[in-house]
Amino acid sequence: MTLAAPFSSYMRLGRQAAFGPALASPRLRLRPMASGDVERIYEANRGLNRRYLASPPPDPEKLDELRRMFEGEWHRYGLGYLMVCHDDETVGHVRLKYIADRTSGRAAELTFATDAAHRDKGYATEAVGVVVADAFERAGMDYVVACIDPDDEAAARVVEKNGFAWVSTGKMHGRVMRRYILPLAMWRAQRRAMGVLPSPIATDL
Repeated sequence: MTLAAPFSSYMRLGRQAAFGPALASPRLRLRPMASGDVERIYEANRGLNRRYLASPPPDPEKLDELRRMFEGEWHRYGLGYLMVCHDDETVGHVRLKYIADRTSGRAAELTFATDAAHRDKGYATEAVGVVVADAFERAGMDYVVACIDPDDEAAARVVEKNGFAWVSTGKMHGRVMRRYILPLAMWRAQRRAMGVLPSPIATDL
C-alpha cells in the first residue's frame, strides 16, 4: 500500500475552541464540532450509512447528554470530533478518542465517516492525515489506533495510506475487528523518509 503524501504545512486555524481546534489541508477545512452537529454524527453512524463501527449508535433522546460528553472530551484530553468540510459543505467527520493506557503511554482511537455523496474522493484519507498529525504534534499522543471492520476495505485503505499497520484481529466493540496502530516513532520515520519536516502552525488568521 502506497502511503498518502503527508501535508508539509497543515494549518491550525484560530485558537482552541470549546469543541476543539480548527485545522486545514489543501482541499479541506476541519472545523470544531458545534452543538447542532451531534444529531448529524448520530445519523452518519447508524444503518447502511455507517462507514466505521466504533460502538452501538446512541439513543437520539440522549443527544444533550452526548453534547456534554463530547465537549468534556475536548476539555479533558484535547481530543474529540472535528467536522470535515469541502467548499463550505460538511462532508463527514473524524474523531480521536483518548485511551487510558498505562503501559504504552498516551493513546487515541481513530474513527471517521464520510457522507455517502462524498465518498471515493480521498476526503477521508486527507482528513485522517491532518488529524493524526495534530494528535501527535499538539495533543502529545504516543500512538493512534483504529479498529476496522474486516469487510470495510475502503476504511482499511484510508488508515493504511496514512501509515497504520495491521497488528491483530479480534473481538472489539462487540464484533470481530482488525486493529491497526500508528506509533509516534513510526509516524516520524515515515515523514522523514518522505522528506516532510514538522508542520508549521498558523495560530491566528
